[in-house]
Amino acid sequence: MSVPSYASDARCNTRGLTRLGEYALRGMIDRGMMLELDHMSVKAAGRALDVLESEEYPGVLSSHSWMDLDWTERLYRLGGFVAQYMHGAEGFVGEAGRRPRSARSTGSGSATAPT
Repeated sequence: MSVPSYASDARCNTRGLTRLGEYALRGMIDRGMMLELDHMSVKAAGRALDVLESEEYPGVLSSHSWMDLDWTERLYRLGGFVAQYMHGAEGFVGEAGRRPRSARSTGSGSATAPT
């Protein structure tokens, strides 16, 4: 898997982590919340990692594995985790041809056919 690329005229966040964003980040730290970095701009994620490192806060994750190796290492040093992004997890078949419970849909409004 490669890092997503965008057209040159894409409207990505060029401001980075704003003062309000940093305030929110510090509030999340105070509340023991997890911080997902994957949907942040490069500039915002870099600043977020700086803040997290200054606080030695381990509650950080990358659920899509979109970060470069240097940032992944920073995340691991903090004690955070990176999930391996899988395509087609719904196609994983376990024992006796049944999908494992973890691969079944459990969200409200979605039905899962019996296996």
